[in-house]
Amino acid sequence: MFRSRNSVLVSILVSFGFVLSGCAEEENRLLQEGAVALRAGDFEHARSIYGEACADGSGKGCFMLAGMIDRGEGGAQDSSLARTFYKRVCNDKQSAGCYNYALFLDEGRGGVANDSAAREYYEKSCRGGIALGCYNLGLMFDTGQGGEFDIQQAVQFYDAACVLGHEHACMKSKIIKVIGR
Repeated sequence: MFRSRNSVLVSILVSFGFVLSGCAEEENRLLQEGAVALRAGDFEHARSIYGEACADGSGKGCFMLAGMIDRGEGGAQDSSLARTFYKRVCNDKQSAGCYNYALFLDEGRGGVANDSAAREYYEKSCRGGIALGCYNLGLMFDTGQGGEFDIQQAVQFYDAACVLGHEHACMKSKIIKVIGR
């Protein structure tokens, strides 16, 4: 009896693995098809394909769809809808989505500006390795935008951006360290 339960469990797990593998293959197929359509300048088709990928749960598909919606490629331009998709992508742990959502919050694109929330999402993008997220968060601490002014925190985030290759952040950090504010 125990043996048959194990074989049933193994069969279920193996089948589930194939389903997940099939999902990944379908996501890759849709993303590749969308990229081909974009390169060909067929924005309507690309937007449709990325919409399908997004509906199937692809964070990358949602990210690409959000950009197209924000730029009005292949359909109506809608910054509010793009902002919603970027937040969704961020919530799916995609750092680039966190950065774009923070930028929308910072600039008030597609909705009301919210500097304190922008800080939160820049930090998420920074933790995900996005140099511009670290740099922009450094700027917010450097100027007090969206919360407290904290030069030490600013330097910390400028240094993080510098490590990630943001040359201007390296320069800002050095200037603060050498001559102060």
